[in-house]
Amino acid sequence: MLAGSAAPLLSASIAAFGDGSAGWDFKTKRDGDRVTIPFGPETYVVVDVLIHGG
Repeated sequence: MLAGSAAPLLSASIAAFGDGSAGWDFKTKRDGDRVTIPFGPETYVVVDVLIHGG
């Protein structure tokens, strides 16, 4: 496929119309090895992880 010949899978402007996420606040809070991200009506928790093996 040639570059630029296909439409993007999801445009940010289209996504913002459906759920109103363009107006939501984005904040983070760190507590030890966890980062809590409240984003509109949803909350995400991301854990810092490093897996090292041989």
